[in-house]
Amino acid sequence: MRDERSALPWFEQGLDLELDPSIEYVNMMVTGYGQCLIACGENAKALELSKYMDIFGTVPEYVFMMGTIYMNNQLYGDACSCFVKCLSMKENRTKGITSFFAFHNLGAISELLGDKAIAIDFYKRAGDYPRSQARLKALTEE
Repeated sequence: MRDERSALPWFEQGLDLELDPSIEYVNMMVTGYGQCLIACGENAKALELSKYMDIFGTVPEYVFMMGTIYMNNQLYGDACSCFVKCLSMKENRTKGITSFFAFHNLGAISELLGDKAIAIDFYKRAGDYPRSQARLKALTEE
């Protein structure tokens, strides 16, 4: 059973330690904390993780997570910057965040902002990702 809310204080204690981005479990802890905040709907609090961009800005999972946090806080310009940055990064632990997930989220933001043509282009770039295919179908049947 997942209990993200109970995990938050433990992640917060971990953030009080020295954060070395070269250590894999530290990267996983920071992104895990962000994912817990997202799952708990703590979008405003999750924005505080942006202060670690100088430390973890080369870690694709962190950059993608920040894009999601910005998107959840309606900071679409910042979100797009993160997702575009992911597209230039080498894939790390999580398949898709440097490719189809990033393209999909760029499409979702474009669609939300009313730019259907650009949204369609991004969804196409997401390839066979099912959620993008569903949005493509919906947008092209309108």
